Order: sequence, then C-alpha cells, then structure tokens
Amino acid sequence: ALKKALELAPKMFQARLMLANVYLKEQRYDNLMDQLDRYLAENPNGEQRQAVEEMRRTLLQAKETGANVAEQ
Repeated sequence: ALKKALELAPKMFQARLMLANVYLKEQRYDNLMDQLDRYLAENPNGEQRQAVEEMRRTLLQAKETGANVAEQ
C-alpha cells in the first residue's frame, strides 16, 4: 500500500519514511537506504532531515563493521 501511495504521489514524504521503517523492521537495508536517500533528495529541508541523516550514518556504520543495525 505504501509503495502504491508513492507511485501515485511521490512527494508523500511521510509515506516514504513509513516504507523505510517497514524495510528496517524487515532488515532490508538496501531498500531502507534507497528510501532514506530519496527522502533527502526530494525533501532536503524536511522536518525529519536530521533523523534521516542519523539513520543513514548508523546504517553505513553497521554495514562497514558488519554489526546489526539494531545494535547501533
């Protein structure tokens, strides 16, 4: 449903973040990073920018160290 919402209205930033959260819970980190990157590209001054950037840093750090994102 969230993917469909984004197809119909790609600028629905909250739907993008909800989809990112789903990917996080499913441990689909490549998809999660894609959604975070899209959020930042489409909404560079968004109210959630700081949180999204922090999640990106955490995800990249976990990827580099091989740690589980949930452990970060």
